[in-house]
Parts: sequence; C-alpha cells; structure tokens
Amino acid sequence: MSAGFIEGSIILQQAALESLAWFELVDRAQVYSKNKFKNIHAAEKIRQLLNMYSISSEIPAKCTEIHSYATDNNLKKHDLPEVLVHIRNSLVHGTPSKVLKLFSRTNGSQERVGLWYQINGLLAQAILATAGYQGKINYRNLDVEFIHSAIRDVPWKRNET
Repeated sequence: MSAGFIEGSIILQQAALESLAWFELVDRAQVYSKNKFKNIHAAEKIRQLLNMYSISSEIPAKCTEIHSYATDNNLKKHDLPEVLVHIRNSLVHGTPSKVLKLFSRTNGSQERVGLWYQINGLLAQAILATAGYQGKINYRNLDVEFIHSAIRDVPWKRNET
C-alpha cells in the first residue's frame, strides 16, 4: 500500500490481475491470441481469469459503498472488476473533472479502501489458483462475525478420490 497509497495500490492491482489474465488466457490455456487479447476490455479480462477458477467477481452485499459507486456511475456490470477498472481509469486517464468527481464523493475514501481490500482478496486467490494451491483461504467477501467462519476450501479445489 505504500505505492501511492490506496490509489496507487489499486492501479497496481489491476496491472497484476491483467498480467495473470494474460498468462492464463494467452500463454497457458491459449484461449486468445496476443492480438485478440489486447482488444478485450480490461474488466472482461479479469472476469474471465476469475471465472476460470470459479472465483466470484460479485460485489459483496456488505460492501454498500462499492455498490453505491457502481450505481452512481451507471456501470454496465455491478461487479468488482468493473468498479476496479472504472476507478483506475479515472486515476490514470482522468481529466481534472473526473478526478475531482472521484475524490469529492462523500464516501469516496471508504469506497476505494473497500475496493482495495476486496480486490486484494481476488488477487491472492488468482495467484494461488495459478500456482495450483488446493487448500483453504480466508474469504473476504463473506459477512461473518468471526474470521474463522470465513475460512473455507478454495473454489477451484479438485475433488480427488
């Protein structure tokens, strides 16, 4: 988080997820050619990576600030990759009015912190899935009172009998 605070971390998270998507969808699974992959929207690349491993990209119900952001910005899909890409694009390609709109939101800080936290969980899952991990993880998207209640098998776990 020291790479430009939360905003810098969000930018790096998207870059990491897109790099993993490239590795999985172009290099490993060869679902897309290099040229075809370049023309896919960033959020869709991330969605497809997560979908490969049954990792949910939904905005958790408990994340009301992120839901509000998606609604207020008329995002086509109300999921974490769409919000991630929208916020990242506002930061990287933003005009002064876009950046002002992003930073003047009443709950803008909570939105970005919540997004960073949820995306960090997705990134961790994507890395573990790519590496072939088959154990348990802490699900950040679950609304539980105690953290041990959120520890479950990874969604891509193979049933080996």
